[in-house]
Amino acid sequence: MKHPKIRRIALVITLLIAVPCAMLAHDSFMIADSWMPKIGERVNVKMVIGHNFPDGGILAMADKMKATLMSPDGKMNSLALTKNGNNQVVNFTPQMAGAHIVMSQYQFFSTRTKAGKTVNLPKSEVREPVDYGTYVSRSSKVIIGTGGAGVMKPLGMDLEIVPQVDPTTIKSGGLLPVRILYKGKPIVPERNEEIDVKAVYAGFQTDEDTYAFAGHADKDGMCRVKITEPGTWMVIVERRIPAADQSKSETELYGATLTFHING
Repeated sequence: MKHPKIRRIALVITLLIAVPCAMLAHDSFMIADSWMPKIGERVNVKMVIGHNFPDGGILAMADKMKATLMSPDGKMNSLALTKNGNNQVVNFTPQMAGAHIVMSQYQFFSTRTKAGKTVNLPKSEVREPVDYGTYVSRSSKVIIGTGGAGVMKPLGMDLEIVPQVDPTTIKSGGLLPVRILYKGKPIVPERNEEIDVKAVYAGFQTDEDTYAFAGHADKDGMCRVKITEPGTWMVIVERRIPAADQSKSETELYGATLTFHING
């Protein structure tokens, strides 16, 4: 009889072989050029894909992205994506004090053909022999400013990291409790599944496999992230499950990131 840990390792190895490597190697996240803006000060939020936080490249799927700003009063406004040099950004100008949350989400299919090409269509629409298909849903949030209950409010993304306290109140050495939601409900790991919760601060990573914190969501979707340094942080969660419609893809891959700034 195999030990449960060995079974989990075998499952992870199988998934790493089956899922296209490009889907595993990068996180999409947002980074602001001002973390505590004054009222009337324009804030630019850069859309990034990469694996050496906070560095990264241009987000290829930006045409599929929807970005929204939630103001401290709870009002929602759509944000237009624009090109700024080699980056894609959204921007806004705070009209009131308090925390502003920018969120973005995009979905697409990634199908690998027998010839080795990657096509952004479901398997059923690809007109050549198919090797493997993945449905991808990625969501990102960034918290700018401080104060208000809005930072603890779920915003309805497929996979979402919801702080249970305002991150700007956490000091270096403290714990940030977060709840992981899947389709709006606390994530409940399936059998032999662990929901990894990772975090990194700007300047920590030297390669894509190093993290300042690594933990797991519990049965209530909760995890307490250890904040070890001041600065800009990103929390990362990913979930990979068998696709509901196998005619379109074998796998559904959900990713979520949350970025924020710790002052001290």
